[in-house]
Amino acid sequence: MSASPAETQASTTAAERRVGRALLLRHMRRNGRAFLLGSLSLILVNLADVSLPLVLKLAIDDVVLLGGWLPLVWIAGAYMGLSALLATYRYLWRRYFFGASHRIANGMRAELFAHLERLPPRFYDHARTGDLMSRATNDLEAVRWFSSLGLLLGLDTCMYLLLIPPAMVSLSGSLTAWALLPLVPMPWIVYRLGRVIHARYRRVQASFGELSSAVEEFCGGIRVIKGFAQEPHFLERFRERNLAYRDENMRLQLVHGVLQPSMSVLMGLATAIVFVKGGHMALAGAISVGDFVAFQVLLLKLGWPMRAIGFVVNLYQRGTASLARIAGVLATPAEIADGADTDHAPARVEGHIEVRDLTFRYPGADTPALEHIALEIPPGATVAVVGPVGAGKSTLLELLVRLYDPPPETLLLDGRCVRRWPIARLRRAIGYVPQETFLFADTVEANVTLGLEGVGRETVREALARAQLLDEIEQLPDGLDTVIGERGVDLSGGQRQRLAIARAIVRRPAVLLLDDCLSAVDAETEAAILEGLREAIADCTAVLATHRLQVVRNADAIVVLEHGRVVEHGRHEQLLARGGVYAGMWRRQQLEHELEIG
Repeated sequence: MSASPAETQASTTAAERRVGRALLLRHMRRNGRAFLLGSLSLILVNLADVSLPLVLKLAIDDVVLLGGWLPLVWIAGAYMGLSALLATYRYLWRRYFFGASHRIANGMRAELFAHLERLPPRFYDHARTGDLMSRATNDLEAVRWFSSLGLLLGLDTCMYLLLIPPAMVSLSGSLTAWALLPLVPMPWIVYRLGRVIHARYRRVQASFGELSSAVEEFCGGIRVIKGFAQEPHFLERFRERNLAYRDENMRLQLVHGVLQPSMSVLMGLATAIVFVKGGHMALAGAISVGDFVAFQVLLLKLGWPMRAIGFVVNLYQRGTASLARIAGVLATPAEIADGADTDHAPARVEGHIEVRDLTFRYPGADTPALEHIALEIPPGATVAVVGPVGAGKSTLLELLVRLYDPPPETLLLDGRCVRRWPIARLRRAIGYVPQETFLFADTVEANVTLGLEGVGRETVREALARAQLLDEIEQLPDGLDTVIGERGVDLSGGQRQRLAIARAIVRRPAVLLLDDCLSAVDAETEAAILEGLREAIADCTAVLATHRLQVVRNADAIVVLEHGRVVEHGRHEQLLARGGVYAGMWRRQQLEHELEIG
């Protein structure tokens, strides 16, 4: 039987554990001062707390044995002073520990998001959005609790275990031995159940990631679901994931529920022993009444770290499991990055593109997407890349903008391999409009400028006008300030494409890449857009990938791709005269156009 996706994701690798430990330690070191001050505050709290039963012993023995009242005033003052110390430093350790944990979570979240931005598209081909959201929210929250309450309880437990037994021994060594005898099996119980909790919590988080992915997918595809009346089918799919998440949580709570009662049973047994044995010793005069009462209070205080061990184990296992999931993303290498051979020398991008015997195969693919491509595009030229679906048009453009890395020295910009250009400078010089238009839930103006600073509204309007969209935008309720829905849902397909074109040309790029970005507009609008683009990109190198040949008639050159190879190359009239692949495509499209208007 094959493993489920949740079980597959639940496995922890040594690399993930190593990256996770390094990540947590790095962020903890940045907050070292807060942890140090918090730890010192906690130590003072524990010292004061353990001292209170001893002060209580003095008060009881003073009253019973001496019958005096004057020393009680001093003892009461000491008790009040210790209580005030407890209150003050309890506030401080909460402030330091929990403040540091929020800073750690904030830093990790920023680091995770920055790394997600650097990861290549092929990572997102397999990663699920809901699972990534789960790692950036639920998993980081588990790490935050571990780095605050988990560390706090761990240190608190260790301090109590170091302070309380010696204090008990100071009252009665033999009674201490009897009291601690039932607690001997506790480390074994904690170790065994802790390992099970870690594995089951890992599965819980993986299952939650699948549930989040399902919700994200269903919400994104709600129009399709409704359009095909598939609500019952998708409701059943959601129910299955929801039940799986519930079941994983129930399995986790089954183990966690055993841990706490086990601690309570052992502590209850120790308390019963102290009642019987300690009471007998007090009646026999082996210990004083104050000793007996103080010992009982100390044992009750020891019950807290015994119970806290369960919390610590739970928080630790949850935190480390979540940390490993976060590290799983951070351990994924950012394959496309500036390398040691990157040329950072200042250079103005002219737009001269040269392709030298380029063969490219997607990772994991059996056949190359592009094979032996040779091409030269002079600065300022407009070149169209045409061909059937799957011919490799989009791949060529993605290599130019380095969404994927081409083989070394096969794709050059201004005589320099694109892999040697600094990525940020390369992409700033290129205006790229992909096939799949993505818009953000922001204003129209923000979607056009997309973080570009110093762009005036007239420049934005000019770009929208060249994209044949300005009149329609000005008819919106707030014009450029209109907030469009998520993924631009408030706009039509053609409007989204034209807004993406405006986003590219507002940057006045040296190279403009248009990947079949006019498929959702009519022929008349398409011609007007191209005319506006010719004016906007007069000094710009433009590469237009399309399967609609009507839009490429006036291109300086047309490259015809088929099965990843260049099969024809020339101007429109030359290619028609040859009567080859391009001419056949042209005749078919002209016939389709005549049938449409007929």
